[in-house]
Amino acid sequence: MRAALAAHSEAAGGPRERLRVIFFEQRDEFPEVDAFVRDAVERYDLELCTYSDGFAAGLESCIAEHGSAAFVLGTREGDPNGSGQGAFEPSSTWMPPFMRVNPVLRWSYAHVWQLLRGFALPFCSLYEEGYTSLGKQSDTEPNPALRLPDGSYRPAWLLDDGALERAGRSAKGGKAGGGGGGGGESGG
Repeated sequence: MRAALAAHSEAAGGPRERLRVIFFEQRDEFPEVDAFVRDAVERYDLELCTYSDGFAAGLESCIAEHGSAAFVLGTREGDPNGSGQGAFEPSSTWMPPFMRVNPVLRWSYAHVWQLLRGFALPFCSLYEEGYTSLGKQSDTEPNPALRLPDGSYRPAWLLDDGALERAGRSAKGGKAGGGGGGGGESGG
């Protein structure tokens, strides 16, 4: 994506543009997630737009401020709200209008880890501690499917059954008890 943006800037004869990314801050965020986002912004020279007024309101603000008509997401079919989507999908009715671009929609949990580990790409340190899907601190814990007899956890990429990716998430804001749940438009 950065290469396409650079080629577009060059062809248009304008200054080099930075790739814009959006981050929805929450009060109960893991410090490791925040640190990973800030590191990625610096590492890849990204333009970070942060919003702390909720997902739909943040999208509405981003669209108003930047004229964004489409967002590239990490949604996969197994994610909440991912089923039935196509590679290009209009936003849900509860959101402001925009086009969702879903390049990894058909990827499995294993595909994600093959890419990250195969190309030695950075990822949030919580995945090394047994977390397989990240939400807020109050509704996320390490995946029980990765728990070892001594109480420690195997890393996320060793999860054998991708259908258990969200087993460490709870839907109601309490710590997870091994059930599914969690949510968010772009999955986690």
